Amino acid sequence: MTRARRKKVKFNTIRLKGGIKSALKKKSRSILEGLAQSKSALKKKSRSILEGLAQSKSALKKKSRSILEGLAQSKSALKKVYTETYMVACDSATVNKEHEVWQAETAHLQDTSGASIIKCQDIFKHDEEEEPIRCVVTKGVAGIGKTVAVQKFILDWANGIENQNLDLLILLSLRDLNLIKHRQCSLHGLLQGLYPELKDIDIKMYFDHKILFIIDGLDEIQLPLEFQKNIPISDVSESATLDGILTNLITGRLLPNALLWITSRPVAANRIPPESRDRVTEIRGFGDSQKDVYFIKGNQ
Repeated sequence: MTRARRKKVKFNTIRLKGGIKSALKKKSRSILEGLAQSKSALKKKSRSILEGLAQSKSALKKKSRSILEGLAQSKSALKKVYTETYMVACDSATVNKEHEVWQAETAHLQDTSGASIIKCQDIFKHDEEEEPIRCVVTKGVAGIGKTVAVQKFILDWANGIENQNLDLLILLSLRDLNLIKHRQCSLHGLLQGLYPELKDIDIKMYFDHKILFIIDGLDEIQLPLEFQKNIPISDVSESATLDGILTNLITGRLLPNALLWITSRPVAANRIPPESRDRVTEIRGFGDSQKDVYFIKGNQ
């Protein structure tokens, strides 16, 4: 090979190496820019979720801090009038089928010496050796204080007092659901429609955050709750009947890591399959000391 030829080959080799190096730099720069954009998008999405959670907490706090009392339905601050009701843990395998009028009239005669008293804010707590509690069913006759207990639970959480392991509480109003009982939608779409503060939240939220769904007043629902017939669904973005969404949420096929609290009159509570009830509690009203506290607060 001549000297001129060797110089030409060396020049081409250097140019080739330079081209490869330039291409690699360009590709690396493109990858880094892509990563930066991806990181920025994730930050934006995460910020959107956190903002939605904060807005949801604020809305629930505002909604739960007051209560309507008496025949005149006058509004009072919940924290001023709330008196803790007598709640006991029951056998989760069975739900009392007695007529609620009979239950109300005989509640004071029930033997509670062996009953395990439980505070409303502790319904999901369990011993370390026990299985985690996913679904709690709280039963009680009409007017006994189920909805007020739900309000107090929500308010204490929103004020940062209790159950701070929960990132989001979602209260499903049966009255609202009855208005759309024939609608076909996904769980994600349902929540976006019911709660404006959640409309921009990504479905990633359901898996990265601890959520408690509260179904207050199951006895008011105008749906068949066909646990055996409804198609199993596990995707929050999958469309189904409202009945299908609720039954899959209750059984844990849909969002198995989410917690669920259902309140109901005694007979309607029996519609929930025994295997889906991890804990059953019953509100039995006030004990004698609680009655005194209630009347003192009411007259202040």
